[in-house]
Amino acid sequence: MNEKIESVTVSEQGYSDKTSEKRKLSAERLLSMGLDLFDGEEGKFYQAIYKISKEEKTKTKLADAENNANYVKVFDIEKLIHIRDNLSSNERSLRTVLKKFNLDFDTGYRELKGISQTFTTDIENLKQKYPNCREFLEFIDEFAALSLYRSGYREMSFPPVLLSGPPGVGKTAVVSEVAKLLDVTCRKIDFATVTSGFVLSGSTTSWSEAKTGCVIDILRDGLTANSILILDEIDKVGGDNRYDPLGSLYTLLEKNMAAEFIDEALDLPVNASHLMFVATANNVELIPDAIRSRFIEISIKQIEKKHHKVVTQSIYVSHLKTEKIESRLGIVPNSVENCLRKIHDNLSK
Repeated sequence: MNEKIESVTVSEQGYSDKTSEKRKLSAERLLSMGLDLFDGEEGKFYQAIYKISKEEKTKTKLADAENNANYVKVFDIEKLIHIRDNLSSNERSLRTVLKKFNLDFDTGYRELKGISQTFTTDIENLKQKYPNCREFLEFIDEFAALSLYRSGYREMSFPPVLLSGPPGVGKTAVVSEVAKLLDVTCRKIDFATVTSGFVLSGSTTSWSEAKTGCVIDILRDGLTANSILILDEIDKVGGDNRYDPLGSLYTLLEKNMAAEFIDEALDLPVNASHLMFVATANNVELIPDAIRSRFIEISIKQIEKKHHKVVTQSIYVSHLKTEKIESRLGIVPNSVENCLRKIHDNLSK
C-alpha cells in the first residue's frame, strides 16, 4: 500500500517537474521572441511590457467606472492624451498644464458621493454646534432627503446658495463641516484677493505661465464630481472689468452649461455640472444682480449671546482641524474643545 502511495507521489512530482520545465521553456521562448522584436534591446522590450500593463490596468479601471452608476465622466482623457502625444516643441505651456494630470492612469471619471447612513444624525449635531446657521443646515438636510428619492444613483446635490451675514459668524466654517459630512472635496476661493477670471477659468496657453483654474484643479486632484466650491466674500471682488472675476459663474451656475465648461488652459469641454457652489458675503447689495439672481439666499444671523460660546468654539475647532494644528502640536482632539471652553469662560468673567 505504501509502495503505491510513494509511486503515485513520485509520478505526480514528475508531472509537476515536467510542467514547471515546460513553463520555464515557454517563458524563455517568449523572452527571446520579445528581444528579437526590439533588436535585443532589453530596455525597450521591458518598457513596452510596462506600457501594455499600464494600458490594461487603465482599461480595467475605465470599464469599472463606466459600469458603476455612481461614477460620472468629467474629463475626456483620450483627447487629452492625444493632445499630449502630438504637442510640438513650442507648446511648453500646454505641456506643463497636462503634466499635472495623471493621464496614464486617470480614467476621467469621478465619484458622485451619496448620503451616509449617519448623515441625519450628523447634521443634527451640526445644528447644535452652529445654532445661528440652522436655516442653512436645514436647507442641506432637505436636499439630502430629496436625493434619497432620485431614480438611479442617489448622489447629493443642491443648487447654488449664498450665505449672507456679518463677518465671524461661522459662514465658511459651517460649509467646511458640511463638506466633511458629505465626504467630498472642498476648496475655498477668497474673492477679496481675486482680480481676474483666471482663478476660476484658467489662462490661455499662449501665455508662458498658463495654468488651469480652480474648477479644473478641484476636479483633477479630487476624487469626487460633486465637490463643494466656496466662493468666499464674493461681494468684495475687484479687478479690471475687462477680466471679470465673476464672468465664469454665468456658465458654472447653470447646470446645463456647466456640463460643457471650458477652461482656457485646456480648451476642451469638461463636465463641471455636479459641483456644488456656496458663496458668502457681508453685503449682498454689492453683488451684480445677474450673479445674485442665480443663488438661493440664506441669511446667517449674528451670534446670540447664549450661543456665542458654542459657535466660537466650533469655528476655532474647525480651523484647528483644517490647518492640522492639532497633529502638529500633539494636541488630543477632545482637549481642544476643553481648552477653548476654559478660555471662553475666563474671558467672560
